[in-house]
Amino acid sequence: MNNKQLESGGFNQVNQETMIDFGRYWETIAKRKWKILFFALFMAALVAAIVMSITPMYRATATLLIESQEAKVVSIEEVYGFGGQSKEYFQTEFEILKSRSLIEKVVRKLNLVKPPEFHQEQQSLVWYKDILPESLGLKLFLPVEKSEFIVGTAKNIESEDVVFNAVVKHFMTRLSISPVRKTQIVRISFDAEDPQLAKDVANAMANGYIDNHLDAKMELTSKVTRWMVERLGGLSVKLKEAEERLQNFREQENLVDIQGGTLSESELKELASRLLVAQQEFNRAQSLRQQVISINDGENIDGYESISAVLQNPLVRDLSIERARAGARISELSKRYGSKHPKMIAAHSEFNSTDESLRKQVKRVVDGVINDYYVALANVNDLTSALVEAKTESHSISRKQYRLRELAREVLTTQELYDTFLKRIKETSATSSLKTANARVVDPAIKPTIPVKPKKALLIMLAFAVSVVFGVVVAFFLDALNNTFQRVEDVEAILNLRVLGIVPTIKKIKKRKLEMSRLFFDKDNSGFSEAIRTIRTGLVLSGVNKPHKVIMVTSSVPGEGKTTFSSNLAFALGKVEKVIYIDADMRRPCVAKNFGFQAGQPGVANVISGTAGVSECTHRVDGIDIILAGIVPPNPQELLSSKRFGTLLSRLAEKYDRVIIDSPPVNAVSDPLLLSVNADAVIYVTRAGATKREQVKAGVGRLLQANASILGLVLNFVDISKQRGKTRGYDGYFDQYDYSMSDRDA
Repeated sequence: MNNKQLESGGFNQVNQETMIDFGRYWETIAKRKWKILFFALFMAALVAAIVMSITPMYRATATLLIESQEAKVVSIEEVYGFGGQSKEYFQTEFEILKSRSLIEKVVRKLNLVKPPEFHQEQQSLVWYKDILPESLGLKLFLPVEKSEFIVGTAKNIESEDVVFNAVVKHFMTRLSISPVRKTQIVRISFDAEDPQLAKDVANAMANGYIDNHLDAKMELTSKVTRWMVERLGGLSVKLKEAEERLQNFREQENLVDIQGGTLSESELKELASRLLVAQQEFNRAQSLRQQVISINDGENIDGYESISAVLQNPLVRDLSIERARAGARISELSKRYGSKHPKMIAAHSEFNSTDESLRKQVKRVVDGVINDYYVALANVNDLTSALVEAKTESHSISRKQYRLRELAREVLTTQELYDTFLKRIKETSATSSLKTANARVVDPAIKPTIPVKPKKALLIMLAFAVSVVFGVVVAFFLDALNNTFQRVEDVEAILNLRVLGIVPTIKKIKKRKLEMSRLFFDKDNSGFSEAIRTIRTGLVLSGVNKPHKVIMVTSSVPGEGKTTFSSNLAFALGKVEKVIYIDADMRRPCVAKNFGFQAGQPGVANVISGTAGVSECTHRVDGIDIILAGIVPPNPQELLSSKRFGTLLSRLAEKYDRVIIDSPPVNAVSDPLLLSVNADAVIYVTRAGATKREQVKAGVGRLLQANASILGLVLNFVDISKQRGKTRGYDGYFDQYDYSMSDRDA
């Protein structure tokens, strides 16, 4: 992989898989399930404590039927201006039920300023007045109920208008008008702490609506009667004037009956149709005449034979045939006889006679075409003049008819309107004393016994459910903020690197470096050993054709378990191959301390500098050879980049099957870049859930820029108990092991 591949493919964070990983979502929730459950239970308990302290509210409901048509003696719907069946009518009545004027009437009727639950608002107003000095004269925004506010000054805080408005606003928040769909039923509900008060208010609203409608109807009837009487007088004058205008027009135009005095529409259509036919005949004659004029060959009939009128003439066709036969006979006889033979003379005579007849007939046809043209032209002109005159006469009579009908229609309309108003005045006068309601109470409200709110069980359950959902959302949010590698698929999708394997977290072990470095041999941690063997197998199989003899192990930052992994990998390879393990971290060497060697032991630095031989620095431990870092040099980069170090690795590669190099972290120093030049393969170790992705990207990028051959990545410290069966490629792999060891890094 080159640097371009790393930028374009390796660090592409778009998930290439289209399937939704529900298992991953469940794992995110399962990691924090107890926290989510505790939070939900706490919130449910908190809500339970709150709802238990809330004063219960009772709801009483009265059922009202709004009639689509009123009970009436005569039809006077027009007086009130509505159709009983219209949707808008019922919607209007629903809004009237919620009107402030009706509510104020009910508040005054029931004197709702005095009940205790409405009186509490007044007490709060007095308390605000007492604590404020009157000299301030400030305007206050005082709470009444559910963020409702009233405005007043410290001096008039107890005024009746302010208190009454506060009660009305409070009343409106507790009133509910609910029409039943596809019916004429309306439910009027009111919530109150006192069940008797809830019942009284619901019934008062229903009865108040009915009384309000009756009062409005009586007032409207009175207004309409006065208006119609005034309107009737004006209509009487208009009717008389309209009749006079009609009579004057008849006398002025001397009109008695002009219904049949104009041409009928069918006659005009017939003239127009005849004109259209004449125009077509004229166009055809004009076309033939134009053909004749364009030829104009005089006595030569050959030019006229192409005219359609000449070609279609039967006599011309017959004479043409006869002339052709005569010409053919002359041609036949000329082969036998001379020009003076009697038969030849007779044949020529017959041909000339036929030709003369043909010419005369063609001349007659051509003359006929010219005559037809002039006849068609005269016919078109005559019909055009006749049609214009007919239309003029028809329009003149139609205008008089239209004016006469207009005046007659005005008289008729005014007469009908006058009769209608006269009839309505009589109907209204007859029914003015009859009171009919447009609604009736179907079910009066009864005193409620069970509070309608708060719904304690529902609120508690809802609080629990919302808290669970909120906890899950927070869990997903925290998981999204986690910018580390936790799964194999994350590494492959983002870095485009092969994962050699995962190493489980060690949860129970004595806190000694020696045991961590030799954990491969610990029978109590068979899961760890099996993970190392799996990586060993992948390493061996990846180099079947060309074995990776010199292998460098590095990481992004310190503390990722690089040294522990490299030493245990060396022991695993040492079971099947001849292996030497080299500590190339000359800045902070720890292999000597991990394996219990005394400080100051010679190592790689001594071999490169020539102060010690390879055999003096080599130590045999559990089947493998180990070369320590040696004395920490002042210039480790110069030693690692020297030819002597390259020669040392070449000699060791010839002697051993595998050379494992433990290098410093790549983001800390540039030593791994120098070591990677002499390595056949690089194994990159990263700590799951701890090392930031940017750090891993930076380290891998630096190695790729140095043309290092990265064999793959090892995901270290994976918590198998949280990801059991969820890591792709290792599903259920470690289920047979018991992981109960303490987390420990080299």
